[in-house]
Amino acid sequence: MIKTEKIYYDDLYLTTCIATVVEVSEMGIVCDQTVAFPEGGGQQADKGCFLIEDNFKQRLKILFFNVKKGVGDVFLEQDFPTISVNTPIYHYIEVEYLRYFKVGMKVKICIDVERRARLTISHTAIHLVLMAIDRVRKGIITYVKGADIREDLARLDFFIHDKLNDDEIMKITECVNELILNDYKIETYAHVKQKEAVYWKCLDYVCACGGTHLPSTKYIGNVRITKKSKGKNLQRITIEFPNHVLPMELYHKD
Repeated sequence: MIKTEKIYYDDLYLTTCIATVVEVSEMGIVCDQTVAFPEGGGQQADKGCFLIEDNFKQRLKILFFNVKKGVGDVFLEQDFPTISVNTPIYHYIEVEYLRYFKVGMKVKICIDVERRARLTISHTAIHLVLMAIDRVRKGIITYVKGADIREDLARLDFFIHDKLNDDEIMKITECVNELILNDYKIETYAHVKQKEAVYWKCLDYVCACGGTHLPSTKYIGNVRITKKSKGKNLQRITIEFPNHVLPMELYHKD
């Protein structure tokens, strides 16, 4: 079974790597390792490029516009949500450029660093909101139906009858902004049995999450949180972070 070593679990801030192509198909390019984060958990995928040499030793830059996991093993433990591990990672490119890739060739993978940084801010912000929601109304986060983590905003959909009201949204916003102002440390660490099964921790709040995250809360800046009814028992919470600071100093090349 083909699998890709996911370097981002060892270093979230590495932006380039040298890799060997192990599969070329219309699904995309699979390499033995990558720094490119696939879509998952509501977070949009990285974008970036391959740097390769053609038959005439000319360097080519070929963009990948999406990254997705393939089929792998199932990690099943009572103390962690079921996830797929040891998967291949497919880098999606335009079909016309597949001819430049051959199994066994060396390539350089480079991600769009600003996009990664914005998605990382967005993903960390959504966790702080979940922390605050859990403080304001204990247990409601079990009703999360879905998440959408983009560069410019993040959204949470709750399947719930007793929806969050204006007063609760105000308290949640105040709580999140206090967490950001105090610049609390954020930790990520792996399950003892599987490096791809990752926990996220801030203060005493711990949850399972293998997304990309900041080392502390300060970069997010004050957030705006709004609510919208999406149906009888569905409520959408939107988080915006117009005062964020891109943590570009954290990122580095190989």
